[in-house]
Parts: sequence; C-alpha cells; structure tokens
Amino acid sequence: AVVAYLVMRLVTDEQFDLDRPLSKYVSKSIVENSRYKELARDRRYSHLTARRILSHRSGLADSLPGHPERKPIFIASPGRGFLYSDEGYSFLQFVLEQKFGKSLDELTQIYVFGPLEMKRTNFSRPTHFNGQVMASTNTSSSRDRSDSTSPWIFKTTSSDFTKFMWTVRLENPSLSHE
Repeated sequence: AVVAYLVMRLVTDEQFDLDRPLSKYVSKSIVENSRYKELARDRRYSHLTARRILSHRSGLADSLPGHPERKPIFIASPGRGFLYSDEGYSFLQFVLEQKFGKSLDELTQIYVFGPLEMKRTNFSRPTHFNGQVMASTNTSSSRDRSDSTSPWIFKTTSSDFTKFMWTVRLENPSLSHE
C-alpha cells in the first residue's frame, strides 16, 4: 500500500507514468548489471509497467523466501491475469531508485512519511528503533531481516499506520481524483 501510494503521488506530481514501460526509465546497461538482467533479455520486458506491477499483473514469478539466488523471471506475459508477485514490487523499487537517484526510504520520507508526519515509520530500521521493535522468531526468510530494505516490509507504529490508512482511505489530500 505504501509503495502504491508513493507511485500515485509521483503520478499526481507528473513525475512518473503508470503506463510507460519501465524499460524507458532505466538504461539497459544498468539493468544488465543488476539481478534483473534476465528480465531485460526477455521480449516481455518492454511491456512491463508500474500499473501492471501494482495490480499484480506483471507476469513475474513470486520469489521464494530464503532463496535470494533465484533470478526474477517471467512466467506469463504482462497484463495477462492476476498473479501475486513480490518480485514485481522489488523491480518497481529498483526502477524508482534508479530514476530518482534516491533509496526507497528517501523517496517515502519525501512523498509519504514526511508529509503525513509519520515520524516512526521506515523501510529500513534506523538505529533509534533498536529496543522498540518486536523481532520475528522466523529467521529463515530473507523477508524478516531487519537490516534489509524491501517494498513489502516497513517498520511502523499503530499511530503512524493509522495516519497512513486514514489519509489513503478518507482524505487523500495529495492525490488527484484521476
């Protein structure tokens, strides 16, 4: 929800286009030197858009927890049916970070957490969160690593999350209706 809201803020500010192929935002050489190089070699790559990723219609396989060596791959053509994919969100994070030259943490601080005054929310765990976060007992999954930054895990408090949900559901002061 936070990444989707971030993208919609960027769309509202005319800094990002939901339907522009993501390949147009990142040079092929950058993708070729990343974990996404196999995607760029697939003809379906040119049909991958933020809208398709946000609606889980990217065609990308879901990652396997605990298998960071697994390469992101297409298992369907983008836009062809619903298939949950955290890999899609990871690739969207990669594109956003490359396009804007800022980390996911920095982008969400600028466009989401800062404007909503969510002072105790972040994608990576700042040191001032130490001793105030309940740790997971499942250590086998890379998703549970407190030092990682991923678009599917963020650290927050109930009051900060309530601010976010209230804004997204009821107020939407930063998004246009379109």
